[in-house]
Amino acid sequence: MIFSYYGSKSKIWKKYPAPIYNIIIEPFSGAANYSLRHSNGRRVILVEKNPVIVSMLKWLQNSDLDFIRNLPHPKVQEPIPDIEPKEARDFLGFMLNQGSPTPKNFVGSFKGNQNLNWNKVAEDVAKIHTWEILLGDYFIAPDIDATWFIDPPYIGQKLYPYGKDLDYEVLASWCKSRKGQVIVCENDTAVWLPFKPLCTVSGQRKESKLRNEGIWTNLPSRDIFCLSDNFCHHEEK
Repeated sequence: MIFSYYGSKSKIWKKYPAPIYNIIIEPFSGAANYSLRHSNGRRVILVEKNPVIVSMLKWLQNSDLDFIRNLPHPKVQEPIPDIEPKEARDFLGFMLNQGSPTPKNFVGSFKGNQNLNWNKVAEDVAKIHTWEILLGDYFIAPDIDATWFIDPPYIGQKLYPYGKDLDYEVLASWCKSRKGQVIVCENDTAVWLPFKPLCTVSGQRKESKLRNEGIWTNLPSRDIFCLSDNFCHHEEK
């Protein structure tokens, strides 16, 4: 993964249909795990409204991979090291916490933090060197034929700092008007598009409950079905 983020598809990206176009566009990029896993040989365009994420991703694009490989492993509840630039500190604030919507100032209690392999992270960071990263609302994405992986803040979600004013009726029309292959993510209980169950998701927070991840796509897919007996462990960024 590029970085840990609330709502990440890092654990369930394989459940979604593979891209059939040589361009992938994520208009709500977040951690962009779908693009990361399918980017080989493809052009990737990310759009993100959160300036902290955009600034961090652009820093990662040009970062020294040895710097990434040698990042520290502070202990649980210790403060995030005060390193420069700010984007590097934000990166640690995300990576050393489980599924946070904002970079934290301390190390979370998630056990995976201490097992974090910075060498593997550096390998993933290297893959984003040529990506196009745009700051702004989803509708600034180029209107071109592509595989569109659309993962907006889920309706009713209150943790995203830039998702509270989203008009889902407008978004639904926009999704339907995209050219190419369109994949939209949501809870399967959402009704702003006719979502179907994709798989059952277990969040890793103590208060999380099992829920069905939903999908809407404009192309027929034999791969979409409910895996109600095999829930996926979904990292909520």
